[in-house]
Amino acid sequence: TQLYISDLAAWCGIEFVDRNLNPLNYSHRVYLNKKEIKELTIPEGITKIKKHAFSQATNITSLTINNDVTSIDNSAFYGCTALVDVIFGNKLASIGIFAFYECSSLESIELADGITTIGEYAFAGCSKLEEIKLPENLQIIKNSAFSGCGNLSDITIPSKVEIIYGNAFDRYSESPLTIVITTEYPPLSYVGSFPQNTTLVVPDESFDLYGVLPWSNYDIIPFSGTGPEKCADSEIIYRDGKFIFSCQTPDVDFHYSVTSEDFKQKQTGGQMEVTATYQVTVYATKAGYEKAGTVTKSITITRMPTADLNNDGTVNAADAVKIVNIIMDKEVYPKE
Repeated sequence: TQLYISDLAAWCGIEFVDRNLNPLNYSHRVYLNKKEIKELTIPEGITKIKKHAFSQATNITSLTINNDVTSIDNSAFYGCTALVDVIFGNKLASIGIFAFYECSSLESIELADGITTIGEYAFAGCSKLEEIKLPENLQIIKNSAFSGCGNLSDITIPSKVEIIYGNAFDRYSESPLTIVITTEYPPLSYVGSFPQNTTLVVPDESFDLYGVLPWSNYDIIPFSGTGPEKCADSEIIYRDGKFIFSCQTPDVDFHYSVTSEDFKQKQTGGQMEVTATYQVTVYATKAGYEKAGTVTKSITITRMPTADLNNDGTVNAADAVKIVNIIMDKEVYPKE
């Protein structure tokens, strides 16, 4: 039920022939010198993270890979479902099969420029993944490398990519995907490498080369110069009980999140004053355009609702929760 180790470097040196032979497959938590590992840093001197090394370690929330590591082997971080942040070392050259499979809390990754190959299913099932920066020296994206990453809205294929294998970006999602291809010639690709609702943005001088299968299955937009135009940054305002987003680039899609930073309540007689501070984050996307920068704004809202909104006979915290839900458009304000 629990796994205790005393030497992290020694643990990294173990070769697990099969994932089921790693005790983490059963304990899901690892302790170093009796302290639970949540922020994992691979020790200096380790050059390879071996097969299944931290597979199913669901207590790891962040990972820092040192600059000595050149490869991450198969299933090394398979099923690390709490992993949110990864810092990749600058000597990393390859990522193996299932390396980060179903790391379902991972939101963004920036891969080291030395990586030339991303293995099969390497980031498959990373369902919260919204942003990927692929390395400049990447040459091969293998089968299903990013399949099931349904939150991805756009991605740029670097100029040295030669092969994109089947189902590389199969997302199991109805939301559209924009892929900017910066290679001089179309990379070797397979039918099904991209979802059907994909828009490809390609260099103007290469546009005619995309008139054959599999490329002709997709909407194709040419760009000139060094890359597509970038969406303008969004503006956020609060008016008439709603958050409103706007952008100088027309017909964009807004991607936003709203979290409550601070909540206060003050009862006076039969009324309750509710004050809430929100962190609002938004960015805009549009097919054929580079994604806009992320904008964050703090907005404080005060309201004086009528007493007893939920009709339970008292004015209490439940009424405060209800008014916050109304502000967030999760409930309809009750009629007078």
